[in-house]
Amino acid sequence: MTIPKTQKAAMLFGPNDVRVQEVPVPSLQQGEVLVRIMSATTCGTDLKTFKRGGHPQIIKSLPSPLGHEMTGIIVRLAEGVQGFGVDDRVVIANSAPCLQCFYCEKEQFNLCEDIHFINGAYSQFLAVPERFVRTNLHKIPEALAYEKAVLTEPLACVLFACQKIPVEPGETVVVIGDGPMSFLFNQVLQMQKARTIVFGLDTQRLEWIKQSGADHVFDSSQVDVVKTVQGLTEGHGAAVAIEAVGLPQTWEQAVQLVCKGGRVLCYGGCAKGTEMKLDTYRLHYDEISILGTFHYTPSVMDEAIRLLAEGRVNTAILTAEQRTLNDLQNIFLGKDPKPALKYLIRP
Repeated sequence: MTIPKTQKAAMLFGPNDVRVQEVPVPSLQQGEVLVRIMSATTCGTDLKTFKRGGHPQIIKSLPSPLGHEMTGIIVRLAEGVQGFGVDDRVVIANSAPCLQCFYCEKEQFNLCEDIHFINGAYSQFLAVPERFVRTNLHKIPEALAYEKAVLTEPLACVLFACQKIPVEPGETVVVIGDGPMSFLFNQVLQMQKARTIVFGLDTQRLEWIKQSGADHVFDSSQVDVVKTVQGLTEGHGAAVAIEAVGLPQTWEQAVQLVCKGGRVLCYGGCAKGTEMKLDTYRLHYDEISILGTFHYTPSVMDEAIRLLAEGRVNTAILTAEQRTLNDLQNIFLGKDPKPALKYLIRP
């Protein structure tokens, strides 16, 4: 492949302001690889970053590259790269642990004290830093299309979360939320042979989740959520409730939906400083467990690639709407004429 001197890249300039710019193709430092981005997907984190004009962990200065779900092909290697070659097809994870801190020594790599993050999915070329190449760059099989492999990162987040709350076959799991992560949660839970109940507010999104195999879907504005769950569980409540919205009221609601001994998984991220009210009597006497979950670890990325390669995840609905870099501003402003759980971006 002939590598040009410049490329197109979507850059975040501030709140609600993404512009496609002509920027230099990055040069490489020791241990880095240059990847031609083949597919990227939009994400709720990108949307929040767009609206806020930044992100405390992943955006250090403006203007900044944007996007973190991406696949591509290696087109150039710097000196010192081991285990990869030109023309390797890869998924670029958006984080890289240090492998040396207190948490990394316990293999809690997602909690690394010096974790690095990367952006740049919405560009034509990306220089992958040495630490990412060494710890969290993953080859993908030839038979796995880029537009499927691009879902590795969000699927890894869901798989990692589900490891926190092992589900037994036949258990009832409530998922609060109707976004792309709820779509993926439902599929992973179906693999575990759980019975899923999904609540949301968007009729079309709920229909897509129903198509992905959910046992029950409800518009939470039209039903009493607690009574609905009790009615489907002989009055006991669900074994597990997963909050995938990121609001204190839905975190609180999740606790109300589980049975005695139930588990609550807090997946949706709330803003720092957000507080919630809990009935401590119920937590204590009903033995309710509440767990948080954040991100994923490198090994879970490999598991996600395996499931995608085996065709066990329905990716068609998530990648049906394909767009270009020039469409990103309208997508994030909610002005795209076709609503979607995600948009596949082809730089």
